[in-house]
Amino acid sequence: MFVAAIGLGSFLSFVVQPLIARQLLPWFGGAPAVWTTCLVFFQMALVAGYGYAGVVTRLPARRQALLHVVVAAGAMLFLPILADVGSPATDSQHPTWRALVILVRTVGVPYVILAAGAPLLQDWARRRSGREPIRLYAISNAASLSALVAYPVVVEPLLPIARQAWAWSALFLIYVGLAALCARTLMRSAGATVVSAHASDDTAAHTPMIDRVLWFGASAIGSALLMAATNQLCQDIAAVPFLWVAPLAIYLASFIVSFAGLYRRLVWMPAFLVSLVATGYTLSHWMTLSVILQGGALLAMLASGCMICHGELVQLRPTAARLPGFYLTMAIGGAAGGLAVAVIAPHVFTTFVEFPLLVIAVVAVLGAAWGRELERRPQAPMPRLVWVAPLVIFSVVGSAAVARAVAPRDAVVARRNFFGVLRVMEDSQHTVRTLQHGHVVHGLQFLDPERRRIPTTYYGAGSGIARAIDLHRMRTADLPIAVAAVGLGAGTIASWGRRGDTFRFFEINPAVVDLAHRSFTFLQDSAATIDVVVGDGRLALEREREGQPSRDYDILVLDAFSGDAIPTHLLTREAMRTYRAALAPGGIMAFHVSNLFLDLRPVVAGLAADAGFACVEVHGAGDPASQRNASVWMLVAETHALLEGDSAPSAGTTIPSPVLWTDDYSSLWKVLK
Repeated sequence: MFVAAIGLGSFLSFVVQPLIARQLLPWFGGAPAVWTTCLVFFQMALVAGYGYAGVVTRLPARRQALLHVVVAAGAMLFLPILADVGSPATDSQHPTWRALVILVRTVGVPYVILAAGAPLLQDWARRRSGREPIRLYAISNAASLSALVAYPVVVEPLLPIARQAWAWSALFLIYVGLAALCARTLMRSAGATVVSAHASDDTAAHTPMIDRVLWFGASAIGSALLMAATNQLCQDIAAVPFLWVAPLAIYLASFIVSFAGLYRRLVWMPAFLVSLVATGYTLSHWMTLSVILQGGALLAMLASGCMICHGELVQLRPTAARLPGFYLTMAIGGAAGGLAVAVIAPHVFTTFVEFPLLVIAVVAVLGAAWGRELERRPQAPMPRLVWVAPLVIFSVVGSAAVARAVAPRDAVVARRNFFGVLRVMEDSQHTVRTLQHGHVVHGLQFLDPERRRIPTTYYGAGSGIARAIDLHRMRTADLPIAVAAVGLGAGTIASWGRRGDTFRFFEINPAVVDLAHRSFTFLQDSAATIDVVVGDGRLALEREREGQPSRDYDILVLDAFSGDAIPTHLLTREAMRTYRAALAPGGIMAFHVSNLFLDLRPVVAGLAADAGFACVEVHGAGDPASQRNASVWMLVAETHALLEGDSAPSAGTTIPSPVLWTDDYSSLWKVLK
């Protein structure tokens, strides 16, 4: 009974994390920060659960059982765990806080009950048997890992999101029943004399402050490293469950290995240095290396860094009587590390500087733990000042050097928010200005007044968007056209507008909108009427159909996939229905699918085939003199006749085998380059 309850509770605790994040993702534009925000929430809920368990276990056994059963039964009122976002989340100026509120409202109480269940039920099992429940620790860890493997492999491919939520809720009901049976067992044995794990003794009364600081610091740095590595991974590829659970599984496995006593300092020190060199190399050569190599190096560094943090943490663990305080400090440190990366860093730094800073922090953990070990030697102990002073100097100097090295000194403007890092750059001759989101260029403009209206990068002459506009029958008839574009960038597409045309842009990132107006002039220079809507393009198009007379667009541009993390919810069957409803008769959809890591042509081909539409592929040639980049576009329309004309793509263009994504499942494996 205890085995079943603890195993099911641990499974539910971890499978719910990608499940609920998957629900929130479309409401926040598919941003990678959705997952890191969810991780912060679950870490804070874990602290709340541990705190609740610590309070409950101080009560008499009968009161413990009754209280927990009542609270667990109350958590059932929050089922099923279907997120109700309400008004559009992207309208908020603080999407992190908005996401946290939604999480608290949707899954907060059930998760706290699950988090409290592991230490609470293990304590009840100890009371019942009089022995430490080592087997239950192992079962809890195994169930947690199995949940992380099961979600992307089994749960996500087989069950729609709504059914996932209902299935989880049904299993939670079973868990509450099992917990009630365990409580009944505790109440029956309440008369037995059992020594409480919280019984005070002189040796457990005082824990040195330095030990508490090291417990907190090691757990905080391990958690922050998880957040930073996941952020880096998802920023460059996509925010999808597999890329969420792989780092989390490594993080969890490092705890399991460490607490099993398998950590060896002389093994993981060189492993961390090798993986650090490999990660630095792949990040500096990201344009020429495969995503598999880059992701592998990053995950290897995460694994070795977490092993050092958690291995040294276990080396510093106290006696059994002090373990409750040790575990609570660990949980608080983990939550603090997550908050530092997900909430504080975007407001303090203009780049992802926390990632290299955490490398220094891992080395600091290693040095601090080693110094503390030498200080506690019975013979010839090392004075604390001998190891603390050099460590502090190393950390301060190293952090300053890293901050200076990654500071955007060559940027005209640098911004960072929930959606990532933006930079406005100028070349040394001050002839062109560029907008970069992470590694990828999202717009470029000549600064010369005579050339600043020329469309550049992926949108120049011969590009897919140029072909789509030239092909449309409204343009060939010299009539005004209505264009909607999901993704703004620097606003380059507006340069194709003529007097009488209307161009409506949908952009989820307010910082992009601000920079497009302040640092570039494509929007102001356009002869067309320009309108910019801040919000997720798919959701905004859906709201247009519901809240006011429908808008029919002659051309619909989907331009959110050229780099960084692609928003997969914009390339699903359900999204295609929204696009079709917004498209005027005879309209053309233009999907910009230039991407270093993913071949998205099969996905667009799958959407077109599923909708019964025609699809052609357009390759735009690069021209350095005109600042035009080679580009790949997919044009989609009701019939091939709408895609034919003097500027139509050449016949014989090869259309890749279709891959159909839905809101419930979108696999990257088939489209990885």
